Amino acid sequence: MPCCIEPVIYFVVVTGSSEGIGKAYAIELAKKGMNIVLISKDVQALQLTAIEISRYNSSHCHNLHASKETGTKSLPSSSEWGLGWIWLLMNV
Repeated sequence: MPCCIEPVIYFVVVTGSSEGIGKAYAIELAKKGMNIVLISKDVQALQLTAIEISRYNSSHCHNLHASKETGTKSLPSSSEWGLGWIWLLMNV
């Protein structure tokens, strides 16, 4: 009887990904084919980064807004996103 195991999808979570070093890392990782979760305080810049990343990589790209008011309480777990495993967390 064949076994049906779904492939595991790995993600890289990049904080501060709407500008500077965080954005540069997110773009380079996307160019290498990684699935990216973008986290930033600036919603508009975050959306622009997600659009830019989509030019390099057609795989999964999720963006999340995190602020002092909401903190990490607003961040869903990877299972709530429907994501696979978080392979790397870059806090820049």
